[in-house]
Amino acid sequence: MEFRSLAELYVLPFTIIFFASIELRLGSIYMENRSPPKAKLMNSIPQERYRLLSANASQPKEGDIVGLDQGFTSSEGEPMVLVYFTDASGSVLYEAEVYESELSS
Repeated sequence: MEFRSLAELYVLPFTIIFFASIELRLGSIYMENRSPPKAKLMNSIPQERYRLLSANASQPKEGDIVGLDQGFTSSEGEPMVLVYFTDASGSVLYEAEVYESELSS
């Protein structure tokens, strides 16, 4: 690349950095405002696989709409997901480890 002036030599890198920083900021704003994917519980979850996180929480039951978090493999080799159940204000009421087969989209 040949530069015709010193201005081109200095302006080009700053322009690239400027637009890259805007893209990073927009990406982080998008990620902050994006809600997690959701699924419906198809059956209740055994007590050993959930934890109540609020005094207002009840045990997971069929029909609860949960937010999906991290996927992992059970000790038996089955696919599982860590899920969260929130109330209308966004407070997390419980978390549970569920088999993928216990969820419906």
